[in-house]
Amino acid sequence: MPTYSGKERWEPFALKFDRIIKDNKWSDRKTKQRFFDCLVSEALEYADKLPRTLGFAKLKKKMKERFTNKDVPVVAALQ
Repeated sequence: MPTYSGKERWEPFALKFDRIIKDNKWSDRKTKQRFFDCLVSEALEYADKLPRTLGFAKLKKKMKERFTNKDVPVVAALQ
């Protein structure tokens, strides 16, 4: 299982985890359990503070909002 700390890019982890979900046909409950098993450090601390009643889709959305880098630097071409 992949791990995610919050320091790496979110997208590669999310894509890999989504593939695992589909391959294993997990229930929402099992998916959340396995998702938490993959989290470490800052990512685990953040997810653990979210309401336990969140379904996996909402949990994943919150994680994406928190850990996706919205300030992508713009690289200017040198002329």
